[in-house]
Amino acid sequence: MKREKQNYQLSIPDDDYKMQHVMTEHKKNYESLVKWLYVGANKNNKSYAKIGITNGNLQSRSYSTTDPDYYIFCAFKCNYNISKIDLESIESSVISYLDSIYADALGQSKRLQHAESNMLSECFHGIDFDDLLYQVHYALYTKHLRHFPLGSLTDNYGNHIGDIIDCEFNKIIPLENKMKYMSFLSQ
Repeated sequence: MKREKQNYQLSIPDDDYKMQHVMTEHKKNYESLVKWLYVGANKNNKSYAKIGITNGNLQSRSYSTTDPDYYIFCAFKCNYNISKIDLESIESSVISYLDSIYADALGQSKRLQHAESNMLSECFHGIDFDDLLYQVHYALYTKHLRHFPLGSLTDNYGNHIGDIIDCEFNKIIPLENKMKYMSFLSQ
């Protein structure tokens, strides 16, 4: 999965230093291709999801040599200047939040364990994928919004539907489905 470079179209004023700073930061976030929190999926198992982060671009995380059915479903763009420590902290916070939602009847997390170490992984099983995707966006939006560029979602008539964190959906997902997901995720 890869996001194509986007060019910032607005001209940045040189007569208002405060506005210049705000717009320059917005431009850097808009054009950045690195630093993401992503939700991976399995094309044959809708009850599986993986939460991950990357300081690089998405290509390095979009495939798995051990599971050819794995792909990044959606990735949420972080601010260009987020630190590695903050990004790791957000990932941990989101996974903890998901642990509180996705547990079995005994209160055990629905996260998979690594075979050798028995440590919990970032992979969930036995979940409703669409609900997990919504919960990830909700957690980012309500708890970590200052670390993510925000966009406004409108319908075909220009009416405001809601706000959504800047995200990238995999190209294998049809445009109509992407629009439904964006509407579903909007706050």
